[in-house]
Amino acid sequence: MLNRPAKPGDIHTDDLIRVCSQLNARQPITDKYESRVAYANEDHWHNQRDHITRWLGQYNTNGYYNRANPSTSGRRFYNSFKCASGLLWLADALGEEAAVLHHGVEAIDAAGTNYASQCGAFRKVVPWARIVELAQPKLHVAGPTRWRAWR
Repeated sequence: MLNRPAKPGDIHTDDLIRVCSQLNARQPITDKYESRVAYANEDHWHNQRDHITRWLGQYNTNGYYNRANPSTSGRRFYNSFKCASGLLWLADALGEEAAVLHHGVEAIDAAGTNYASQCGAFRKVVPWARIVELAQPKLHVAGPTRWRAWR
């Protein structure tokens, strides 16, 4: 059973975790991109699937960053997550076209070293609406998830 989002065009974070958990952690375009960038926090996760599912698992709590406004909105997560590799992995793993992903990598590179700018540049190439479109078929076949009330 799907957790229903508060607004159309959104995905509950539990459902996004369920979908992400079943996607391949290794993605060719993401792996190639990550082979040439370094991360300060790479010791906190094994791969971007791990990074995103851990992040989403705490998104409706104060979590590691002591969030003032926890949420169960996948849209809010996608639009505030500040790891371009993670956003790239999500689109890559959901099956976005390679040409689009390469354009996204070019946008990340052109944005400089600021993580927020990199993510903003990537989101212009692969907006949340496209993530929803790619995830939609997987939401119904990924199996059961635990249910959480909306906060």
